[in-house]
Amino acid sequence: MKAIDDKVIETERLYLEPLEVRHAELLYESLQDKSLYTYISEKPPGDMSKLVERYRMLEGRISPAKDEVWLNWAIRVKNDSKYAGTIQATVFHNQVASIGYVLFTAYQKRGFASESCSKLLEILFLGYGMEKISAQVDKQNIPSLKLLEKIGFAAIGESADGRDCLFEQELAHYQARV
Repeated sequence: MKAIDDKVIETERLYLEPLEVRHAELLYESLQDKSLYTYISEKPPGDMSKLVERYRMLEGRISPAKDEVWLNWAIRVKNDSKYAGTIQATVFHNQVASIGYVLFTAYQKRGFASESCSKLLEILFLGYGMEKISAQVDKQNIPSLKLLEKIGFAAIGESADGRDCLFEQELAHYQARV
């Protein structure tokens, strides 16, 4: 499985920069905000070296088993050149991908998540030929639940533990919306 090229992707207000080791220093402080982890299982990176190590692994864009493509971007705002968060997709062999995102507190409720996720859907459906894209969100994370519905995802069930809502969007639905 081959990864997408390493070009910066542009939207109306954002640059999506392929995540690289250099981003560790640029994102580390913002990733320490404990409120970002209210609804996800991750914890703030313990120290810079752990974040560098993680980003070095993700920078390769291919899983160690070479059965998944890992697409990760740092989201940078055009008008102030500051970083607003990260967005990612895991692409599987069966034309299915899953997405995730983290928007730093100062950049929430400004439409950046919707803008970056919409671009990600375009990349996955049109660039990668995905048939289906999934997402999993804590049921209490109302802003994320609303975001996924806004960009065309449908709730299809819940996780085994009942904590998360499972979402999907199929190519035919995406094509009908754009």
